[in-house]
Amino acid sequence: DDVVGAVDLRTALERSSVAFRPGLLAAANRNILYVDEINLLADVVVDALLDAAAQGVVHVKRGQHAIDYPSRFTLVGTMNPEEGELRPQITDRIGLRVFIAAENDRAQRLEIYRRNARFARDPHEFAAQYSGATASYRTRLARAIKLLPDVGVSEAAERVAIEGVTRLGIDSHRTEIVTLEAAVALAAWEGRREATEADVARVFPLAARLRRSRLKVE
Repeated sequence: DDVVGAVDLRTALERSSVAFRPGLLAAANRNILYVDEINLLADVVVDALLDAAAQGVVHVKRGQHAIDYPSRFTLVGTMNPEEGELRPQITDRIGLRVFIAAENDRAQRLEIYRRNARFARDPHEFAAQYSGATASYRTRLARAIKLLPDVGVSEAAERVAIEGVTRLGIDSHRTEIVTLEAAVALAAWEGRREATEADVARVFPLAARLRRSRLKVE
């Protein structure tokens, strides 16, 4: 109920009327939905996320009452592979996968600790220190979003994407779709109007990771 929404029982009892209490997927509409430990989600929650991501609409039915509401979001999930893999039903839905290793440089590890400590003491002051950089990224992102509809894909980029997928024996068509969409987004981020084979080469490993392949040993 917290995820998809539910009938507000308190309102129903106090006012003798039916009211819908929106869930997390309603708040995520046209926004980013961040899920920590995504590999540990219960199956019923995974199903709700997948349905919303595929249809862009959430259907909630409680007894005789039903409601539909839009839920189009960008899903960002984090996980620790040592605690378990992603469930099969969501693995193929994840477009890009990024692996982050622990920092080995001592100076960098110390800086990570110091920033974490500063944030714990005063989150608002910590955020203020990076307000300039944040504003710069926000402006750049807004320009990229505006440019995105005008970005095309070169034939060479399309060819490289398809060749990569077929060479690895990946059955899902989602891989080349995600690869080329990511290449377009990368070009827009860098202020260019065409995605090239170089863009595909940069994003293809992120789109192809963990995909089911006929070359994998089952």
